[in-house]
Amino acid sequence: MALPAYFVGATSQAGDKFGLYREFVKTALPAGATPAQKAKAAVAVAMNAQPFTNVEPDIQPRSGTSVAGVTLTPSLITITLSSPGASGFTKEQTRLAVQELVWTAQAAIGKGTIPVKFLVADGSSTLFGTYPTAQTYNRPSKDLQYQDLAPIWIISPERGHVYKAGSTVVVTGESCAFEATTQWQLKKSGAVVKSGTTTAR
Repeated sequence: MALPAYFVGATSQAGDKFGLYREFVKTALPAGATPAQKAKAAVAVAMNAQPFTNVEPDIQPRSGTSVAGVTLTPSLITITLSSPGASGFTKEQTRLAVQELVWTAQAAIGKGTIPVKFLVADGSSTLFGTYPTAQTYNRPSKDLQYQDLAPIWIISPERGHVYKAGSTVVVTGESCAFEATTQWQLKKSGAVVKSGTTTAR
């Protein structure tokens, strides 16, 4: 099943700005998987950015951390983690590392913006030493989602899609860039072969 997962990645060439990127990642699930099982699988994917770092500049703020479980009620999603998170990341990177799990769990469950609470199996009371497990977390209101999301996502073609030689490639995506002005680049082996600006609609 293709599950939505959000990853913390660089949004600037200098690597000093970050945002959430969403991808649909194929993941093995048992037949008849519950929403909580889907959320656990999706959160596990989101926490493991390792397979994607050869292509995208994702960071790994949850290195060495696993998801122990996800439970669901109509009013709360609870995610249990094995540890509070890795060290050595900036405040903004760790804030987004919390938000990536919030966005991922909510998207996998598909029941809207249900608040998310975290538990840590080792008894830690904060995530990354900063974010209290005693409180709940949620995605921002729609008009403030640009604070979390990367300014542009490519939705089609999906990662790994192969075209026949000479085929026309049409790229579609979403953008939350300032005033809808979106800059883009097409790269081959790291070199820019084409670039431009478009207006998101």
